[in-house]
Amino acid sequence: MASRRSPSTDAAARSPAPAGEDFGTAMERLEAIVGRLEGDETLGLEEALALYEQGVALAAECRRRLTGAQLRLTEVPVDVATPPEPFGASVDDEGAEADEDAEEGDEGGAGDGPPAR
Repeated sequence: MASRRSPSTDAAARSPAPAGEDFGTAMERLEAIVGRLEGDETLGLEEALALYEQGVALAAECRRRLTGAQLRLTEVPVDVATPPEPFGASVDDEGAEADEDAEEGDEGGAGDGPPAR
């Protein structure tokens, strides 16, 4: 029996994943293979097995790429994890600001909290 296949689905399902193929294209090819396996009742055993093997290889490649992307997101460099200092401020400037705030609190200005007894 002749099978009813579209040329674009055939091309996507036949060739293995090229090394430079992007993730989205690999997923589209995998979806085309799954669609053929699920919907084409005229597939012969050998063709179905070949498609299945290609699908498994594409799924493994997509999983490898996703794992790599996840690692890139979770392995944050130390210098990025540390918040940057405010523009123009240095460690000494921050200490001086803290001292100024403490001095203002000693003066007992209005709105600074309950009066000292």
